[in-house]
Amino acid sequence: MKFRPSLPRIVALSLVAFGLVVTAAGPASADHDTTYITFEGGGFGHGVGMSQFGALGRAEAGYSAEDILAFYFDGTAVEDRGAELDEFLGEGIRVRLSPAYQSLDRPDGVTVTARDGALLTVRFDDENVHTANSIYLEQAGQIGGSSNGVTDGDDEWYWIVKLDGSDEDVCVGCIARSATIERPEGAIIDIVDDVGSQGAHDAGDLTLVGRDTAGGSTPDSVFVVLQLPLEDYLQGIDEVPPDWPDEALRAQAIAARSYAVAQAISRRNGLTLDDPAYDGWTFDVFDSVQDQVYDGYEDRNGNAIEYESRLAATLATAGQVVVYDDAIVRTFYSSSNGGYTAASEDSFDNPEPFHIAKPDPFDAALDDDGNPQNPFPFRQFSYTREALSRWFARDNFSVGIVQSITFNDPVPSGRVNDITVTIVGSDYPSGRVVSGSRVRWAIVNGCQEDAADPGIDFDCEDYPRSSHLRLAPPPIEPFDDVPLDHWAADGIYWSATEGITAAVDDNFFAPARQMDRAEVATFIWGFWDAPQPTQPLEFSDVDPEAEYATAISWMASKKITLGVNETDFAPDRIVTRWEWAKFLWRLAGKPQAPIDERFPDIAPWDAAAVHWMLNHGITKGTTATTFSPDNPVTRAEAATFLYRLAAKPEAFAPGSSLPSTMRR
Repeated sequence: MKFRPSLPRIVALSLVAFGLVVTAAGPASADHDTTYITFEGGGFGHGVGMSQFGALGRAEAGYSAEDILAFYFDGTAVEDRGAELDEFLGEGIRVRLSPAYQSLDRPDGVTVTARDGALLTVRFDDENVHTANSIYLEQAGQIGGSSNGVTDGDDEWYWIVKLDGSDEDVCVGCIARSATIERPEGAIIDIVDDVGSQGAHDAGDLTLVGRDTAGGSTPDSVFVVLQLPLEDYLQGIDEVPPDWPDEALRAQAIAARSYAVAQAISRRNGLTLDDPAYDGWTFDVFDSVQDQVYDGYEDRNGNAIEYESRLAATLATAGQVVVYDDAIVRTFYSSSNGGYTAASEDSFDNPEPFHIAKPDPFDAALDDDGNPQNPFPFRQFSYTREALSRWFARDNFSVGIVQSITFNDPVPSGRVNDITVTIVGSDYPSGRVVSGSRVRWAIVNGCQEDAADPGIDFDCEDYPRSSHLRLAPPPIEPFDDVPLDHWAADGIYWSATEGITAAVDDNFFAPARQMDRAEVATFIWGFWDAPQPTQPLEFSDVDPEAEYATAISWMASKKITLGVNETDFAPDRIVTRWEWAKFLWRLAGKPQAPIDERFPDIAPWDAAAVHWMLNHGITKGTTATTFSPDNPVTRAEAATFLYRLAAKPEAFAPGSSLPSTMRR
């Protein structure tokens, strides 16, 4: 039996929405069956920056908004830049309201109506002003010495204006680059264009901008820009549910504020809306997922948004932004990263030092009842080789019958956007190299079209909700002494697959064998990604050349163990269940836990570690009423304790970094 070495595993993560991600584990496994190739997938979104479900899990585990943001935006700080933001934004941030929710159609005209009979004012200049409850505007044509639209300062556009539903044009001949509609304070306005509703808003004034999108002499569309105070804008950001914990909402508010301001800085380029030299960006942010979702007063289904929690999060973080090297940063975020953040260069072209790839087990945190909160969990998918072969051929890179798939030179997060894939098939015995994105779309589209294929062991209709895909690690051969129905089989096979443990002789695991302190150190060290120690080995009874020396030195450097005295570690001494609990508790940062009185055999003066294990379900005791603290810990028990801990990111002290072995 062959195991991966006890080194940090390479884990795969997210692509763009509906993308694929794979590990660098080598050729795809056939699960001892030449018919199938198995993948793992999960998550939703590009995976760069903050996972919103990860923020939820961290908030539930006691992390503050600042802690959450510090994890997802490496090396950054949260600062109050309120005065600077007010000065830069002036009258407010400018939000482009998307017609028909991301439709590519652009309307010719727009109707704006104030509720409860309030009067709106449409203004082209100080002299050309009209007042009505409902105002319709349409572009009528263009004048000027050239036909290159917004890029020529001499160009102006005619507007047609109709008031209160009248067919009479009251303002043909109004000439301006843009029109402004002013809303009286407190009035709610509804916006409808020739494509569909753009929703209702209770803050800000509107600018309607004519655009010559086709490059002709006549503008062919108009779009609406809502300008409103930044903090009012943030109250309408509809990115996470309003009933999430306060710290998750605060983290979202700060991230949304930073992102919006960074986009505004980039797009304004120091120019104003009416400056003839303006580069065409007449707005700061889109109101959709092109930037971040802004729904204003009501969402597009006409349901009132619950403002209270968003208002509280906005007020509590007013003016706060994420800063790196004294600059406000564009803080990317997505719904779910599948357990591993992606570096910015893995999804986008520009590398940014604060968007890095690293494990994020909180992305799959469970609720109080132990149920998944994230609807995009990792799971396994098995495809027939014949189905994969058809999908690849449909995408015009047939290889015959697929034999194996290898992802070449993967990035740390395992994303396939910018890597190549070698597919060995019956027509390409030496392998055909294609781009990862082509494989991604072949599988996604092929799976959708072949959903009814009985040869696919997978609910294809549900797959497009999964934004990552990676090759599953090869299955391990069962241990001769650990049948699959063994009480500790899950923990034993998980720890072996992760490279934390290995067979003791031939194909035997020895689940009942007692553990000495040296072996315990290697288990915990392997669970923590086998790091290098930060200080030299100081125990006189540990041979520096011993295979367990690095693990013991690391344990000592992390204060997980202090040895049995000032000079000795006692590597051969058997470890009790109570000592094992202490090691894990220190590894987790000594978090506090409520007292659990189920086990009277625990000494009350030194029971914090066992109470912590009980509180998080890491131990269930040797019976319903005993922990048996003096019993030697076995290899099966140790693997099981680590297996359970790997699914409990909330068991670690807030602010703890976590290993890649955490289970999704």
